Amino acid sequence: VNNPFCGDEFHIQLRVSDGSVSQVGINGRGCAISQASASLLAELVEGKSYAEVKAAVDSVRRLLKGEEVTEEEQDILGDIEALGGVRKFPVRIKCALLSWVGLDDALTDHLKK
Repeated sequence: VNNPFCGDEFHIQLRVSDGSVSQVGINGRGCAISQASASLLAELVEGKSYAEVKAAVDSVRRLLKGEEVTEEEQDILGDIEALGGVRKFPVRIKCALLSWVGLDDALTDHLKK
């Protein structure tokens, strides 16, 4: 996935088995926000079921766009909540969401197979 506005680019690799994401590999380059977000993504989704990953992606999108996130979702997201400050800078939301969009796309592609 890439963000043509600022040059962020990541390659996301997933190892999936038995309905869950067993490993996540992320390579690439980008700004501090996109790198931090990608790192937090890898920590959060490893070992999670497809449904849990999809729910996390949805929660992160809502968090970064300034929409309501439940207390339970906040607990699940953990340190990712620190990225919530980017919502004040709309151009940076794309940076923070880049790896999450890539993960969502990769998982969707996998489920179509």
